[in-house]
Amino acid sequence: AGAHSQMSGILAAGVTVLVALFFTPLFHALPEAVLGAIVIVAVSGMVKVPKLRYLYRVRRADFVLAVVALLAVLTFETLQALLIAVVVSLFALVWRASQPRLAVLGRVPGRLDFSDIRRYPENKTLPGLLMVRPLNGLFFANAAGFREAIVAEITSSAEPVKAVLLDLGATTDLDVPGADMLAELAEELRDRNVRFMLARVITPVRQMLDLAGAMQAIKSEDVFVRPIEAVVDYLSSQYDDASLQELMRSNANSMRSLLQASLASAPAERRAALTAIMDRFDVLIQESESDRR
Repeated sequence: AGAHSQMSGILAAGVTVLVALFFTPLFHALPEAVLGAIVIVAVSGMVKVPKLRYLYRVRRADFVLAVVALLAVLTFETLQALLIAVVVSLFALVWRASQPRLAVLGRVPGRLDFSDIRRYPENKTLPGLLMVRPLNGLFFANAAGFREAIVAEITSSAEPVKAVLLDLGATTDLDVPGADMLAELAEELRDRNVRFMLARVITPVRQMLDLAGAMQAIKSEDVFVRPIEAVVDYLSSQYDDASLQELMRSNANSMRSLLQASLASAPAERRAALTAIMDRFDVLIQESESDRR
């Protein structure tokens, strides 16, 4: 009758118990079709057709999983159907995670942030530097795919790639195959005379790289906290004045702070170049302040 209170539920449960205890002989002669109709009417409210339409519109994969679960319940016993739905869902989850999704990064104009150039074509890339970010975590199922995708980006680049920056911000954990892949990639890039850098490597990932011996192939000085620090280090090593000047003009104060923070941990051979860049930032900031006055 449309009642939704707790009392209505208690009354319905009580009536059900009484019928099951004392009145089941009255239903003994009912055809199975009638009993089936009763079950269908009782269960029909549990099938959310609008929800299925919503899943179909938003994400077809989730819609397929919902239909598989529905058909399994209609075909098999309840526990078997639930097991089928869980197994299929886990298989779909692993399959999606195993597909390497790689974003090629460019600098957002006027900012020190980096995002996918395919989604934001106005982003600016740096000559000779390939910046990439896995959009899902690295693990055994997708490690080889990510390596192939990175090598393919290097091969298809319009200009020679001198350095690769891998942003691991989306990788919160790393297994042994993933660490081995990074070590193999570093060695392959070294054979190609391409520098390999990492950024946003969180503590558990760094620990796995150390335990797996991957840091023997990846230089410690090529692991950075933020991508922009790796970019500045790369530009200073390449003496790319044009790119540095563009960064300086648009982000002078922020870049000056980043350089000062990274100077203490920089290798000795990099400190002189970083100090010279900081001096240029100081001059640029003073000129900007004079212009505003």
